[in-house]
Amino acid sequence: DFSTWTLLGAARTYTTPALAYPGGPVVGIAHELVLTDAVSDSVGAGFAPDTLRINFNQDFSFRFQAFLYGSDIRGDGMSFVLTTQTTPALGGGGSDLGYGGSGMPGYAFAIDTFDFPGQPESPSLQILRDGSATPVAYTETGLGDDIRNLQSWSVEVRYTASGNNDETGLLEASIFRPDLGSFSVSSAADWSGVGSAETDPESGDYLGRRVLYGFTAATGLA
Repeated sequence: DFSTWTLLGAARTYTTPALAYPGGPVVGIAHELVLTDAVSDSVGAGFAPDTLRINFNQDFSFRFQAFLYGSDIRGDGMSFVLTTQTTPALGGGGSDLGYGGSGMPGYAFAIDTFDFPGQPESPSLQILRDGSATPVAYTETGLGDDIRNLQSWSVEVRYTASGNNDETGLLEASIFRPDLGSFSVSSAADWSGVGSAETDPESGDYLGRRVLYGFTAATGLA
Protein backbone atom coordinates (compact mmCIF):
# COMPACT_ATOMS: atom_id res chain seq x y z
CA ASP A 1 0.00 0.00 0.00
CA PHE A 2 1.99 2.96 -1.29
CA SER A 3 -0.31 5.48 0.46
CA THR A 4 1.95 5.18 3.52
CA TRP A 5 5.17 5.88 1.59
CA THR A 6 7.19 9.10 1.47
CA LEU A 7 6.69 10.60 -1.99
CA LEU A 8 9.05 13.17 -3.50
CA GLY A 9 8.88 15.21 -6.68
CA ALA A 10 6.38 14.00 -9.26
CA ALA A 11 5.72 10.65 -7.55
CA ARG A 12 2.15 9.67 -6.75
CA THR A 13 0.13 6.57 -5.98
CA TYR A 14 -2.44 4.95 -8.23
CA THR A 15 -4.97 2.26 -7.42
CA THR A 16 -7.10 0.14 -9.76
CA PRO A 17 -9.43 -2.82 -9.25
CA ALA A 18 -7.50 -6.08 -9.29
CA LEU A 19 -9.16 -8.66 -11.53
CA ALA A 20 -8.96 -12.42 -11.05
CA TYR A 21 -8.21 -12.58 -14.80
CA PRO A 22 -8.72 -10.16 -17.73
CA GLY A 23 -12.41 -9.32 -17.79
CA GLY A 24 -12.99 -11.38 -14.65
CA PRO A 25 -14.33 -10.47 -11.22
CA VAL A 26 -12.70 -7.91 -8.96
CA VAL A 27 -10.73 -9.64 -6.19
CA GLY A 28 -9.03 -6.66 -4.56
CA ILE A 29 -7.15 -3.44 -5.19
CA ALA A 30 -3.94 -3.15 -7.22
CA HIS A 31 -1.52 -0.53 -5.90
CA GLU A 32 1.01 1.20 -8.14
CA LEU A 33 3.71 3.74 -7.44
CA VAL A 34 3.96 6.19 -10.36
CA LEU A 35 7.33 7.94 -10.30
CA THR A 36 7.31 10.29 -13.30
CA ASP A 37 4.99 11.87 -15.83
CA ALA A 38 5.43 11.63 -19.61
CA VAL A 39 6.82 15.15 -19.81
CA SER A 40 10.32 16.60 -19.88
CA ASP A 41 12.31 17.06 -16.67
CA SER A 42 10.06 14.94 -14.46
CA VAL A 43 11.73 13.51 -11.35
CA GLY A 44 10.12 11.42 -8.65
CA ALA A 45 10.88 9.06 -5.78
CA GLY A 46 8.99 6.92 -3.32
CA PHE A 47 10.39 5.38 -0.14
CA ALA A 48 8.97 2.92 2.36
CA PRO A 49 7.65 4.42 5.61
CA ASP A 50 9.93 2.38 7.86
CA THR A 51 13.50 1.13 7.81
CA LEU A 52 14.45 -2.54 7.85
CA ARG A 53 17.24 -3.96 9.95
CA ILE A 54 19.25 -6.02 7.50
CA ASN A 55 22.00 -8.42 8.53
CA PHE A 56 24.61 -8.13 5.78
CA ASN A 57 26.19 -11.41 6.83
CA GLN A 58 23.06 -13.18 5.60
CA ASP A 59 21.47 -13.53 2.16
CA PHE A 60 18.33 -11.58 1.27
CA SER A 61 16.35 -10.47 -1.76
CA PHE A 62 13.70 -8.00 -2.91
CA ARG A 63 11.19 -8.68 -5.71
CA PHE A 64 8.89 -6.26 -7.53
CA GLN A 65 7.24 -5.52 -10.88
CA ALA A 66 8.59 -2.62 -12.98
CA PHE A 67 6.57 -1.04 -15.75
CA LEU A 68 8.45 1.18 -18.22
CA TYR A 69 5.89 2.97 -20.32
CA GLY A 70 6.59 4.95 -23.46
CA SER A 71 6.80 5.00 -27.22
CA ASP A 72 7.83 8.34 -28.71
CA ILE A 73 8.45 9.88 -25.28
CA ARG A 74 11.42 8.31 -23.52
CA GLY A 75 12.26 8.47 -19.86
CA ASP A 76 15.88 8.23 -18.74
CA GLY A 77 15.36 5.36 -16.30
CA MET A 78 14.65 4.27 -12.74
CA SER A 79 16.44 2.85 -9.73
CA PHE A 80 15.75 0.69 -6.69
CA VAL A 81 17.60 2.11 -3.69
CA LEU A 82 18.96 0.61 -0.46
CA THR A 83 20.31 3.37 1.78
CA THR A 84 21.24 3.79 5.44
CA GLN A 85 20.03 7.39 5.27
CA THR A 86 16.80 7.51 7.25
CA THR A 87 15.45 10.63 5.49
CA PRO A 88 15.13 10.01 1.75
CA ALA A 89 16.38 12.56 -0.77
CA LEU A 90 15.62 13.29 -4.40
CA GLY A 91 18.47 13.38 -6.89
CA GLY A 92 18.69 15.08 -10.25
CA GLY A 93 16.73 14.56 -13.44
CA GLY A 94 17.81 13.16 -16.77
CA SER A 95 20.71 10.74 -16.55
CA ASP A 96 20.82 11.11 -12.75
CA LEU A 97 17.62 8.98 -12.69
CA GLY A 98 16.45 10.79 -9.57
CA TYR A 99 19.33 9.11 -7.68
CA GLY A 100 22.52 10.85 -8.78
CA GLY A 101 23.27 13.84 -6.60
CA SER A 102 21.03 12.60 -3.76
CA GLY A 103 23.99 11.86 -1.48
CA MET A 104 22.27 8.76 -0.11
CA PRO A 105 24.87 6.24 1.15
CA GLY A 106 24.40 2.66 0.05
CA TYR A 107 23.69 0.91 -3.24
CA ALA A 108 21.08 1.09 -5.99
CA PHE A 109 20.05 -1.00 -8.96
CA ALA A 110 19.21 1.07 -12.04
CA ILE A 111 17.50 0.43 -15.35
CA ASP A 112 18.96 3.13 -17.60
CA THR A 113 16.94 3.70 -20.78
CA PHE A 114 18.69 6.71 -22.33
CA ASP A 115 22.41 7.02 -22.90
CA PHE A 116 24.73 9.95 -23.55
CA PRO A 117 28.29 9.86 -24.97
CA GLY A 118 30.62 8.04 -22.60
CA GLN A 119 27.78 6.12 -20.92
CA PRO A 120 26.80 2.45 -21.34
CA GLU A 121 24.58 1.93 -24.35
CA SER A 122 20.94 1.92 -23.31
CA PRO A 123 18.98 0.13 -22.18
CA SER A 124 21.45 -1.04 -19.56
CA LEU A 125 21.29 -2.51 -16.08
CA GLN A 126 23.55 -0.79 -13.57
CA ILE A 127 24.73 -1.00 -9.98
CA LEU A 128 25.15 2.47 -8.46
CA ARG A 129 26.63 3.57 -5.16
CA ASP A 130 26.46 6.43 -2.64
CA GLY A 131 24.13 8.71 -4.57
CA SER A 132 26.21 8.74 -7.76
CA ALA A 133 24.78 7.91 -11.19
CA THR A 134 28.16 6.65 -12.40
CA PRO A 135 27.81 2.86 -12.44
CA VAL A 136 30.22 0.61 -10.56
CA ALA A 137 29.01 -2.23 -12.81
CA TYR A 138 26.72 -2.44 -15.83
CA THR A 139 25.26 -4.77 -18.45
CA GLU A 140 24.19 -3.54 -21.88
CA THR A 141 21.05 -5.54 -22.66
CA GLY A 142 20.67 -4.80 -26.38
CA LEU A 143 16.89 -4.69 -25.89
CA GLY A 144 16.36 -1.33 -27.59
CA ASP A 145 12.77 -0.10 -27.38
CA ASP A 146 11.57 -3.60 -26.46
CA ILE A 147 12.22 -2.67 -22.84
CA ARG A 148 9.25 -0.28 -23.06
CA ASN A 149 5.78 -1.51 -23.92
CA LEU A 150 2.57 -2.62 -22.27
CA GLN A 151 4.06 -5.47 -20.24
CA SER A 152 5.83 -5.30 -16.91
CA TRP A 153 9.18 -6.80 -15.94
CA SER A 154 9.72 -9.10 -12.98
CA VAL A 155 12.69 -7.74 -11.05
CA GLU A 156 14.74 -9.41 -8.34
CA VAL A 157 17.55 -7.76 -6.37
CA ARG A 158 19.62 -10.34 -4.48
CA TYR A 159 22.43 -10.08 -1.96
CA THR A 160 24.64 -13.10 -1.28
CA ALA A 161 26.82 -12.74 1.80
CA SER A 162 30.51 -13.62 1.51
CA GLY A 163 30.36 -16.02 4.46
CA ASN A 164 33.26 -14.23 6.17
CA ASN A 165 31.09 -12.25 8.63
CA ASP A 166 32.55 -9.00 7.27
CA GLU A 167 29.35 -7.41 5.83
CA THR A 168 30.54 -7.95 2.26
CA GLY A 169 28.96 -9.95 -0.50
CA LEU A 170 27.63 -9.98 -4.05
CA LEU A 171 24.79 -7.69 -5.10
CA GLU A 172 23.00 -8.97 -8.19
CA ALA A 173 19.88 -7.74 -9.95
CA SER A 174 17.93 -9.30 -12.79
CA ILE A 175 14.92 -8.47 -14.94
CA PHE A 176 12.75 -11.08 -16.63
CA ARG A 177 9.91 -11.30 -19.13
CA PRO A 178 8.71 -14.58 -20.67
CA ASP A 179 8.87 -13.17 -24.22
CA LEU A 180 12.29 -11.49 -23.93
CA GLY A 181 14.19 -13.55 -21.37
CA SER A 182 16.38 -12.62 -18.42
CA PHE A 183 19.14 -10.03 -18.05
CA SER A 184 21.30 -9.36 -14.99
CA VAL A 185 24.09 -7.25 -13.52
CA SER A 186 26.20 -7.84 -10.41
CA SER A 187 28.87 -6.18 -8.29
CA ALA A 188 30.77 -6.76 -5.09
CA ALA A 189 29.17 -4.84 -2.21
CA ASP A 190 30.74 -3.70 1.05
CA TRP A 191 28.35 -2.47 3.74
CA SER A 192 30.86 -2.44 6.59
CA GLY A 193 31.30 1.35 6.52
CA VAL A 194 27.80 2.40 5.43
CA GLY A 195 25.79 3.87 8.28
CA SER A 196 25.93 2.57 11.84
CA ALA A 197 25.87 -1.07 12.84
CA GLU A 198 23.45 -2.26 15.52
CA THR A 199 24.59 -4.74 18.15
CA ASP A 200 22.88 -6.74 20.87
CA PRO A 201 23.09 -4.66 24.08
CA GLU A 202 23.87 -7.72 26.20
CA SER A 203 26.09 -9.90 24.05
CA GLY A 204 27.52 -7.25 21.74
CA ASP A 205 26.76 -9.49 18.75
CA TYR A 206 26.27 -7.80 15.40
CA LEU A 207 22.60 -7.51 14.40
CA GLY A 208 22.69 -5.49 11.18
CA ARG A 209 22.15 -1.98 9.87
CA ARG A 210 19.00 0.08 9.42
CA VAL A 211 18.21 0.40 5.73
CA LEU A 212 15.57 2.40 3.90
CA TYR A 213 14.40 1.13 0.53
CA GLY A 214 12.54 2.82 -2.31
CA PHE A 215 12.50 3.86 -5.95
CA THR A 216 13.56 6.85 -8.03
CA ALA A 217 13.09 7.79 -11.70
CA ALA A 218 13.56 10.68 -14.09
CA THR A 219 12.95 11.97 -17.57
CA GLY A 220 15.20 14.43 -19.39
CA LEU A 221 14.55 16.70 -22.35
CA ALA A 222 12.49 14.10 -24.18
